[in-house]
Amino acid sequence: MGIWLEPQLFCTTVGEALVRKYFSETENPEEECEIASFSEEICSIFAANGVPWTNEKLIPLRFQC
Repeated sequence: MGIWLEPQLFCTTVGEALVRKYFSETENPEEECEIASFSEEICSIFAANGVPWTNEKLIPLRFQC
């Protein structure tokens, strides 16, 4: 039996403030954005809360076809 859990992502007020701080609503999507500071701030927020940012698997997943 397979169960699909639909991913739903919601931004908190902190997340919304962070996005507004680094990205304007009138930005041209074709222009390059400077995201280094945005990325650094996200990493520091995660680390400050004991959840370091990583590309490693958080939980093991097993797929069956």
